[in-house]
Amino acid sequence: FGSRPSCLGATPAPQPFGLRLPQHARAMARERSRSPVATSYEEVVRLVVMREQARYTKDWTLADQIREKLVASGVTLYDKTCTWKSVDGQTGRIPTWSEIEAGHTPESIMAAQEMRASGMSTSDGTEPHIKRLVQMREQARAQKDWAQSDKLREEL
Repeated sequence: FGSRPSCLGATPAPQPFGLRLPQHARAMARERSRSPVATSYEEVVRLVVMREQARYTKDWTLADQIREKLVASGVTLYDKTCTWKSVDGQTGRIPTWSEIEAGHTPESIMAAQEMRASGMSTSDGTEPHIKRLVQMREQARAQKDWAQSDKLREEL
């Protein structure tokens, strides 16, 4: 007749070998899947910008999917204060829709955030901003990341 439910004290019928993990192993795997994984700063900024682009174009499904990916990576978004924070302590600013509309790239947003953190001016065209973009382009070229180098050149 099979087995009775485990809540009645009976043990379940044996499962064929290899088809099911023991209950404690399933619980541990479930717990591991819930634990956030640290994501690089660049990846978080890229996803945050993509989410804002989706929100700007009213693609709510995509925006929600990106938010879920960020949350799964341990990133909390604070839309009211336009900031985000990751489980490993990284923080950043969510770009405004005017920045999205102006075509700001994740790279330019990262550069602006770095300049703000160091106390420099962030308005486009300023010498520190241009120097930072040149430095980022040189790094991309040194790493032979030609696509990134080209994006930064266009921004300059």
